[in-house]
Amino acid sequence: MIIAPRSLLSLTSAAFVIAMGTALVTAQAPKTPTVWDGVYTDAQAERATATFGSTCSRCHTLTEDGSGNRPLTGTKFWEGFTQKTVGDLLKYVSTNMPNGAQAGSLSASTYNDLVALILKSNGFPAGKTEVTPETVANVQIIPKDGPGELPANTLVRIVGCLGPKAGSDWTMTNVTIRSAPRRRGPAPRMRRGRSGIAA
Repeated sequence: MIIAPRSLLSLTSAAFVIAMGTALVTAQAPKTPTVWDGVYTDAQAERATATFGSTCSRCHTLTEDGSGNRPLTGTKFWEGFTQKTVGDLLKYVSTNMPNGAQAGSLSASTYNDLVALILKSNGFPAGKTEVTPETVANVQIIPKDGPGELPANTLVRIVGCLGPKAGSDWTMTNVTIRSAPRRRGPAPRMRRGRSGIAA
């Protein structure tokens, strides 16, 4: 089949317009804030010091000192919260701490301050805005040089096309950017239905 020059020109023009539109939308996309943008204040972190000492230090430490208490910094922090948001961290702390029957018993402002102290203890820079659920909802917790590799055993969600490669191998094409899904409630239980497995 021979394509007429006019049809080829139209097809090329359409492809160019689509490519330029995609580049324009990508260039105008707002930058996602990260913990490196200064999302707490030094005063806020300082306010949490006394509460941490009286309430949290029974189980946690702000250094990896080998004391037996669970560190909220360093490797343990990155394993638990990398590529999540500060909003996720705040929700976790305010829902689960202090551990046990008193979970969630502190004031909202105290939890905000404690998250600021955790961020400061992990070496993230202070800024001019205090931690609140609204200000940190979408602030990503990522290493300074970018997202990098996900920790081992991290559940991820990808979308793409699965197709045969060679022999019994399969390959994914047109894959979206990886993301760690936010878990809401217990994982769905899988059951076998008439036509396969269903959630």
